[in-house]
Amino acid sequence: MTVNYRIQLVLADRGTLDKGSGCLNLLNSGWSWTTEAPGSGVSMCVAAIVEVPWDRCNKDLPFVLRLVTDDRKPVLDGSGADITIAQTLRVAPRAGAPAGASGVGTLLVEFPSPGLSLPPRAYYHWVAEVDSLSNDQWQVTFWVDGSPSETTST
Repeated sequence: MTVNYRIQLVLADRGTLDKGSGCLNLLNSGWSWTTEAPGSGVSMCVAAIVEVPWDRCNKDLPFVLRLVTDDRKPVLDGSGADITIAQTLRVAPRAGAPAGASGVGTLLVEFPSPGLSLPPRAYYHWVAEVDSLSNDQWQVTFWVDGSPSETTST
């Protein structure tokens, strides 16, 4: 049996999730390039918009976000553990929608200051998985440039 999920990941500087409506409010969203703040890490939030088929609505679905390098190796935190966010997603069907209509759920993970310590001059990818399924399109890529003190003017 094939289950058709759709996931869109978006990077933003900050964000909030309206629990009543499930809508995301994102500030400076859609970027793909950043730098570490001096003496700090990379602050960001990762927003996920997840569309699930009608027969998967109102079911607990495992949802995982993994941060990996460009060669798909896990990025490790200060304690040596993979930077992985795992939680349960439950998508309610749309109110008044006909039988068979898909549902849409949202998730928001924020890494406020001091943020993530990521080596500069490298690409990183947030990769999503839902219900133990993955897809090459369920990712968002970003570049971490050197700190402003590393750049030289000519």
